Amino acid sequence: MSSGVKMKPSKVVKSGTASTRNHRFESFTQRIAKLKIDPVRRVRRLNLEDEDLSATASYFKTSLEQWIDLNLSENFADFARSARPLCENLPQLLHYRERVMDLIAEYIGKKDALSLEPLLSLLGHFAHDLGVHFEPHFLKAVTLVASVAAKHPDVEVIEWGFTCLAWLFKYLSRLLVPDIRPLYDILVPLLGKENQKFFVVRFAAEALSFLVRKAGAMYYKNKSPLENIVRHSFEDLRKTAQTRDVQSYQRGLMTLFAGAVKGVKRGSHSSGGAVIRSLLDNILEENKCRHQWAEDIVYGVLVNVIHHSDADGFKGIMEVVLEGVQTVSLHPRTETLAFGGRLLFIMAGVRKGSRIQYWQPMLEQLEQLLMATTASSLSTVDDAAIQILSAAAVILQSSPMDVLIPHLRGIMAAVTDERLKEHFLAFCNYFAQIGRERFMDLLLPHLQR
Repeated sequence: MSSGVKMKPSKVVKSGTASTRNHRFESFTQRIAKLKIDPVRRVRRLNLEDEDLSATASYFKTSLEQWIDLNLSENFADFARSARPLCENLPQLLHYRERVMDLIAEYIGKKDALSLEPLLSLLGHFAHDLGVHFEPHFLKAVTLVASVAAKHPDVEVIEWGFTCLAWLFKYLSRLLVPDIRPLYDILVPLLGKENQKFFVVRFAAEALSFLVRKAGAMYYKNKSPLENIVRHSFEDLRKTAQTRDVQSYQRGLMTLFAGAVKGVKRGSHSSGGAVIRSLLDNILEENKCRHQWAEDIVYGVLVNVIHHSDADGFKGIMEVVLEGVQTVSLHPRTETLAFGGRLLFIMAGVRKGSRIQYWQPMLEQLEQLLMATTASSLSTVDDAAIQILSAAAVILQSSPMDVLIPHLRGIMAAVTDERLKEHFLAFCNYFAQIGRERFMDLLLPHLQR
């Protein structure tokens, strides 16, 4: 088991020898698994930065000329003949933007696999050229591309489609980020609200996570964009759960928010802490967003981020989660106490706690949470006790002994408190199952009294 600090190899071959052939068969699942939709970390095949980018130059025009040489399909040749006279320069393209958009939509709508790559690429460049002028066409473009990407049988077309969406979101992010909810409502069927293939849900979530990450970047200046989309998604999930199964929808939202948190090289994104904070705030506040389906999403996001991160990369996220647990301790309620205990359990248990760089804050929050539970005036704490004692067992087993000893007296006093006595034997049994040595050293003396 990795310590959590060492970097893993970028590719692990579990068996056999990696093929060196340029052309070899790969299954649909293998090809899908390799794809990653992210406009920030991808390099476009056509490098337009080397071209003339004067006031009259056009990304669309430059790309069209290059694709005319690269793609000789009949469908694209027909498109090029119609579009070429309308885009000699940027002012002309702006003048004929309605006709050009109609042409792009018409030829993409034919769903010809041989011509979709240049057409989808050109749609992205068209949006880049138009900027704010593309806003009237945005709904039409997103709906069209999403319908092609979600249903086409070719892996390449799926990748081109969702990559095109990601670039549209990137180029229009200033218009979209202040209120992501209208776009979310357009794409929500692809996020698993309706029956979709698993990879369609993942790609849609990865494309949309770029905007959530942008909203997180401005969180400390303006909380509304991020809070609105989190609250809106949780509320829509609650309504949907009343009429149908939402497991696929939950997975889509987990991927969406986890993608906004995760950074490169096993780290977290600079706005990841803000995204986690917003998720926690929406659960801890007494509103309609707090429900079991939303809590499961937070758990899933946290597990996903832990698997992605190393100890250094997870440090900032852990601090935000512990602040949320502290809020639970200061304002205890039955449902939030259980939530706080589950958060501690996940951080200490996933990857055997290897992502925890400093155990002192974990032990402090565990002790505070236990004390808040035993001192509360709540009529019942059974649900909270199960979660918190499970977390206590894992933390006591995993934390370094020299860090644990100063907290042991307080933790054991709370664990053996009158309010938790009905759960003490179950706690001891679980503790012994996950580590007999520490059970003999730490708990057995209390059982022998």
